[in-house]
Amino acid sequence: MSELIDLILADERLDASEISLNLTEVMLHGVLKEVCEDKRPLAGDHALILACDRQTSVKGDWTLLRIALSNLIDNALKYSPPKSSVEISVTCDGDNAVIRVSDRGPGISPEDQPHIFEKFYRSAKTSQVHGAGLGLFIVKRIVDLHDGNISIDSQPGAGATFTVELPLRSPSEH
Repeated sequence: MSELIDLILADERLDASEISLNLTEVMLHGVLKEVCEDKRPLAGDHALILACDRQTSVKGDWTLLRIALSNLIDNALKYSPPKSSVEISVTCDGDNAVIRVSDRGPGISPEDQPHIFEKFYRSAKTSQVHGAGLGLFIVKRIVDLHDGNISIDSQPGAGATFTVELPLRSPSEH
């Protein structure tokens, strides 16, 4: 319930006409390590594997980035089969930090993929998993506010990898 409230509050904050990011230096490994530590008690028999090639930081809103990354990890845990791992990595690619969250779940069908970032969108195939259809919508809004990009690589039955690219420089003023 508290996660749903957090998502609704984040959605309300993101809907504000004049949103300003509280920009700080955000160490991505630190944020992800904290999120993983928070999720471990809820992860059950899932392993959370975090790999970072170096200490990568971005100028960003720590709270909003934490919400986005937490949601991606939550989804990976929700859709992963028992005893499987969720892999999280941070690398640098030119002027971008690249965060990947991968699971071994059922994957996302090609017909659903164009819609997964829409507000309240829920695939008919996910009806057995709780959710409001806000999480990925909010993740995309947060990534967009940071002048970043989010994409998915998934095939039915082969899991999903969400890739977030965030510029190493400051996002544009909003």
